[in-house]
Amino acid sequence: MQRMLDALEDEAAAFAERRKTEIDEAAVRFALAMHFRTDVEAVKTMSPAEKTSLASRIIRALRRERLKGLKSHWGYDLNRHIGLKKALAFVARAEENAADGACRRLG
Repeated sequence: MQRMLDALEDEAAAFAERRKTEIDEAAVRFALAMHFRTDVEAVKTMSPAEKTSLASRIIRALRRERLKGLKSHWGYDLNRHIGLKKALAFVARAEENAADGACRRLG
């Protein structure tokens, strides 16, 4: 009986983790599509220079969103802010993965 409960708890934890990952991916997809008219697949195939350019555009958008939040502007959206932060983290990971792949190919 205890093994069944443990298995059920493990399954519930795995489900919660998958759900969180799906929500994070959706936030990234939405932020990239709405603000920068691109998608996750396009980011994965971008050159390092394009990724750097996209990252700087995301940083500028994040700064604007932060300023809206600090000034209690009516147009501030916490979900947009979170999505931009997650998109920036995604692009940063994509840049690191590309750099690691390039190092492996050279070495």
